[in-house]
Amino acid sequence: MNFKLLSTLAVVLGMVVSCNRNSANNDPVDNAREMVKDASIQERTFRGECQAKPINEIVTGLLTLGEAAVKSQRIQYRFTGANVSRVTHLYAMADCTGEEAFSFEESGELRIHEDQKTADSATFVDFDYRKVELTISSQAGVVIANRIGVCNMTNWNVNDRRDITPAAPEVTCYNVVVPRMEYNIYRIDNDNTLYFGTHEKSNSPDTRPGSVKTELKYVAE
Repeated sequence: MNFKLLSTLAVVLGMVVSCNRNSANNDPVDNAREMVKDASIQERTFRGECQAKPINEIVTGLLTLGEAAVKSQRIQYRFTGANVSRVTHLYAMADCTGEEAFSFEESGELRIHEDQKTADSATFVDFDYRKVELTISSQAGVVIANRIGVCNMTNWNVNDRRDITPAAPEVTCYNVVVPRMEYNIYRIDNDNTLYFGTHEKSNSPDTRPGSVKTELKYVAE
């Protein structure tokens, strides 16, 4: 094990012991075990491209409600030990510029099956998402959230952060049931570009994809 990986392990052990509020798994041994499976994604954030259409139909309602709606989104993933977060950043402008309106952060656990690969060298991974929180990022976000009644609430203020898991299935909320499982594959190209095999909201082990989709990429920040 090289020095860089040892250092990263020390960081993640410290983080899980201190109980990061977004972490679903606070077991240091389990986190360290997951860490060594693939150091190329650990302690890294990967940011997707700006999209004017929903990814896998999540937040569909929020992107199609006319003038009161957000107009674009950018998704990012963060991997730390056995934990994963998927953040959907939403903007009032169509090109992800200007102030962010609000964001959904879905958090849970991942399991990497480092010995199971596809023909195009992608690795099997399971995502177990358990919670989703909404953060209002700006005054523009307050106006949109209260006008729409995001997640069945109309009393939003700037910097509000709430667990909206029970309301997540609503079309004016996250538009997907959480908790949810996603059986996927991933591949890292050039040490900085992440691809997945599916963008379905949920699936089963039997429908895990057999190759990555390169039309949607996430670049390391």
